Amino acid sequence: MSKYYITGGADSHWFPTKAKTLASAKSIASKTYQAAVGSKIEVAELVGSGESERYERVAVKHGFDDWQQA
Repeated sequence: MSKYYITGGADSHWFPTKAKTLASAKSIASKTYQAAVGSKIEVAELVGSGESERYERVAVKHGFDDWQQA
């Protein structure tokens, strides 16, 4: 199971990554969404299990600004 998930722009779904670190997940998210989207990009971790599973945002980036802790 993936540890980090990414989303950006108008996407309403979280997509799994193969990133093992938050820095790698941020890099993947930037490469995936930055050029095409240029708006909000988010990185999350999947926490909980079963019916209590949820995506907990750990980092967000607005446009071309620096990453911020969520």
